[in-house]
Amino acid sequence: MAGVQDIYEPMKYSETEDNGLYNPEGPALMLMLWLYSIEPPFYSDLNKAMRYLDQKQLKHLGPWAKALHIITVEAEKNRKDSYTAGEDITRVKPDHPIGNQCCMFLLFKGIPMKDDWIKEWQEAISSEK
Repeated sequence: MAGVQDIYEPMKYSETEDNGLYNPEGPALMLMLWLYSIEPPFYSDLNKAMRYLDQKQLKHLGPWAKALHIITVEAEKNRKDSYTAGEDITRVKPDHPIGNQCCMFLLFKGIPMKDDWIKEWQEAISSEK
C-alpha cells in the first residue's frame, strides 16, 4: 500500500523512516495527504467534527487529525521546496511591495458551477465598469 512496508506499524515522529510523519517524501505521509485530498467521507466528517467540537468523533478521527497537523506543520519544515512561512517573511523580505503575501501559496478547491451562474457574474462585473 503506497510503499508502506507494514501497514500495522504505527506512524512515527521521524524525518527518515517511511512511516515517519516528518518525512515529506515518505509513503505514509503521501498516503495520508492523498486520502485527505480525494475527499472521502471522513474528510467531511473530520471537518464537521472540528467545526462543532464533536468529542464523540475524537477516538476515530483524532489520530488522523493529529497526523495531518504534524504533516502540515512539521513535515513542511523538512521539504526541500518549502515556502517561507508568513510570519518569517517580514524578517526575510521586510521591504517587499506586497508584504508578507509575497510568498503566499493558495489552494482553491473547485466546485461545479452552472453556466448561468457564471453568466450572471460576468454581467454584474461588466456593469460595474
